Amino acid sequence: EVAPYADGGGVVLLASEEKAKKLTKKPVWIDGFASIEDTYWIGERDLVKLDGLREAGKRAYKMAGIKNPEKEISFAEIQTFFASEEPIIAEALGLFDEGSGAEVIEKGLSEINGKLPVNPSGGSFGGNPMGGTSLLGLINAVKQLRGEADDFQVKNPKRALVHAQDGVCAQQNTVMILSTGGEK
Repeated sequence: EVAPYADGGGVVLLASEEKAKKLTKKPVWIDGFASIEDTYWIGERDLVKLDGLREAGKRAYKMAGIKNPEKEISFAEIQTFFASEEPIIAEALGLFDEGSGAEVIEKGLSEINGKLPVNPSGGSFGGNPMGGTSLLGLINAVKQLRGEADDFQVKNPKRALVHAQDGVCAQQNTVMILSTGGEK
């Protein structure tokens, strides 16, 4: 139930709107972004609530014009190193109701064909290339939005949430909202 260490990496090209439209027929847009760091002192924060992540999500949603993430996000690529993290992170991001983790898993709501797919790529459980794991989540989200995810393709994705974490007990969290454009 722990993501294995692996080798890997990737590249993401950021460009202006004008340049992106010249480079590809399927550009993916960054609609929202936020990064928050909690205290390192474990006794000062609730490890199940992830308040810093919750705030990063709110800020990224606000920037992207998202009012109801559960309905406006097509899928999420969240960085998890342990099986127990997926429901905690998904709930902190407002993708599912607080305390619904067991029900979400039992009913398959976060599966690739579920209500809101979480980690359709398999996430970091397939491998954890230290320093590159979050970049691979971003790349997998872009592939989904471009319709290039092959066997792991989500049906008609319009908006994605990408999450990255670092530090002891996930005290540093970054949230990015990506889209195919025109979702606002």
